Amino acid sequence: MDHLASHQPTTPLSAVVGTPRSTLTDAVQVARQLRDTHNHLGAAWQQTIDAIGQHGLAALSAKLLGSLDYTNAVGHLSPQLAHALYGNHLEVSISRLESFYRNPYEYFLKYGLGLAPRPEFELTPADTGTLFHAVLDELNRQAADVGGIDNLTDEQLDTMVRQLVADHSGQPGFEVLTSSQRMLFIRDLLTRLLTQSARAVRHEQQRSGFKVHDTELTFGFPGKPHDLPAIQLPLPDHQSVLVRGRIDRLDTMMSAPQPGFVIIDYKSSKHSFSAQDAYYGLGMQMLTYIDAVLRGYEPHLAPAAGVFMHLQNPRLKFTPERQPDLAAAFKLDGLLVNGTGITNLDTAVTPDQPGTSDIFPLNFTKAGKLGARVKAVSEQQLADLLWHNEQLIIAAAAAILAGHLELAPARTDQQATVITSSDYSAIMQFDSTLRDNRYRQLTPMSLDEVLAKLAQERAAQQEG
Repeated sequence: MDHLASHQPTTPLSAVVGTPRSTLTDAVQVARQLRDTHNHLGAAWQQTIDAIGQHGLAALSAKLLGSLDYTNAVGHLSPQLAHALYGNHLEVSISRLESFYRNPYEYFLKYGLGLAPRPEFELTPADTGTLFHAVLDELNRQAADVGGIDNLTDEQLDTMVRQLVADHSGQPGFEVLTSSQRMLFIRDLLTRLLTQSARAVRHEQQRSGFKVHDTELTFGFPGKPHDLPAIQLPLPDHQSVLVRGRIDRLDTMMSAPQPGFVIIDYKSSKHSFSAQDAYYGLGMQMLTYIDAVLRGYEPHLAPAAGVFMHLQNPRLKFTPERQPDLAAAFKLDGLLVNGTGITNLDTAVTPDQPGTSDIFPLNFTKAGKLGARVKAVSEQQLADLLWHNEQLIIAAAAAILAGHLELAPARTDQQATVITSSDYSAIMQFDSTLRDNRYRQLTPMSLDEVLAKLAQERAAQQEG
C-alpha cells in the first residue's frame, strides 16, 4: 500500500500504521499538511511519534520533525555591522547594485563577506571579456594616429589585431592562452572573432556621423586620463553613495548644431536595452553611463543613443541568391533618443534618405518619420528614466547600509536562473517551498508601460 499517496490528515491512524520507519514517514507528512493548514497534530499521532522514538529512531524522528520548522531564513545585519562591512559611504559599480536587485543575499555573500570561487588555471568568460576590451581599446588608440579606424585597410586591421592579441597573451593573467596547443588554437579563434568585430567597428565608423572619441572612459577614478566625476548621491543619516565605472566607448559629433554623443557597450553575447530590467534595477548599466557623461563631460553633449555591440565571429548562411550580410550580424541594439542627433547615427539612413539602417536599430519611413518599431525615447522620457535610475541607486545603497540581505531572487517568469547560474547556490540553499524563501516576482512591462508609469511617478513626486 502506498501510504504517501493514499492517506490524508483525517485518515485514521489505524489505516496507515506499519513499521516504525514507515509510520514515521507518514507522521511527518501528516504533520506537514496540518502545519500548512494551521491545524495541530492529534493526540494519537503524537503518542505514535513518542512510541517510535522508543524503537531506536529518536534521533531520526527529532531531525525529520525539526525540519517542519526549518525556514532557511538568512536574518538581518545591524546597521553597525553593515557599516563595518561596507563603510559609512558606499562606493560601488553599477553592476554591483544590479546584483543586489537580482538577489540581495548574493550581494552580501560576494561583496560583504568577500566570498569567491577558487580561481583555476583556465580561460573564463571574464578573462575573454578583459582581453576583448583591452585589444579594442588599444586598436582604437593606434588607429587614431592615422585618422581613425575607418581609414585602415583589411590588411592593416588584421595585422594590428593579430599583434595586439599576441602582445596581451604574454601579459600576466593571460598565460593560459599559450599554455597548450589547444589554448593556442582558442587564441586563434579569439583573434578571428576580434578581427571580424574590428571590421564591423570600421564599417560603422565609415557610415556614422559620430566618431570614436574615448575608449575605456572611466568615471569616479581620480588620476585616470580623461576621468569623469563619479555619480555621487546623498543618502539618509548624512551618508552617500558613489557610483563609478568604465565606459567601453564614447563616440561624439561636435559639428552639429547641438553636439552629441553615443555610448557603445561591448558584449560577448547578444544584448538589448530592456526597459523592464531598467525599471526593476536589473539593467541599470546603460542609463548610468549616459548619466555619467551628462553630469561630467565638458563641453555639454546631448545623448543620441546608448547601444550594445555583440562581439562575435558570426556564422553566416550563404545562398546563391543572396550574399551573406556581415553588417546585419553586427547590428547595434539599444536605446535611441529622438533628438537632433538621431539623424546622424547613420548618414545613409535619414529622413531625406528613408530606409532601414544595417548599423543602428533605426529606420525612417518615406514620410521622413521614425519607424513605429524604433526603440526611441524623447528627451523628457530619457530624463524620467535617468531620474528613476538614480532613485534605484539611492534605494539599493540605503538598503545595503541598513543591513538588508533578503534571500529573494528576482524573476519575471518561472525560470530560476538567478539561483541556478549563481556561484553561491550551494551556500544559499534556496528552496521556494520553504516559508521564508520566496522569489521577488516581477510583472513584465513594455517600454511604453514603463515610460507611462515613470511619467506618473515624476508627476506625483513633483506635486508632493
